[in-house]
Amino acid sequence: MAGTFDNVINGGRLTTADGSGSFLVHYGLGCMFDDDQVVLSDFLPTHSANFDHDGDVDGADFVQW
Repeated sequence: MAGTFDNVINGGRLTTADGSGSFLVHYGLGCMFDDDQVVLSDFLPTHSANFDHDGDVDGADFVQW
């Protein structure tokens, strides 16, 4: 594989499309894996205070928590 991605460097963290977390991205020359692979690792979930899942953070979330 040759080149780079516009939105993440090798070893950088990339947020998922739905914002639920992020992955470390490894690819290309200098990568700890094979040069011809894109490897996503170390998923880190995004924590939210929206415990009742209604799209906002308010007193009802505190009651759910």
